[in-house]
Amino acid sequence: MITTLVGRTFLKAYNEKYSQNYSAKDFFEKVYFDLFFNHSKYMQWVTNSPFVQMSKGQKPHLLSVKERKEKLENLYKKVETEAPDASFAIGFPASESKEYASTSGLVSDVLIETDEEDI
Repeated sequence: MITTLVGRTFLKAYNEKYSQNYSAKDFFEKVYFDLFFNHSKYMQWVTNSPFVQMSKGQKPHLLSVKERKEKLENLYKKVETEAPDASFAIGFPASESKEYASTSGLVSDVLIETDEEDI
């Protein structure tokens, strides 16, 4: 989806500006995760993502660092084993878009090649 292109463009510019050579996954893990998710108050709330899907009794603002890292590992597992959907790939359609009248935004019929690295 279009967010994949935006992400690629951003990562290229970031790597050039800061003389880095991050892959998308490395950037997410080493930079983005700490800024946006590894805190008691998430800066970004991705609906239905592993970061906001709590186990029974969990509260986002009470998660330990270890529990937040487990959420990160759950995200990686979804990327590796499931088709991309809006719960972990921003800009992609909802997983049930064919069964229900979905409100997925940013969805396009334009085919943009993506792979696990892009997600």
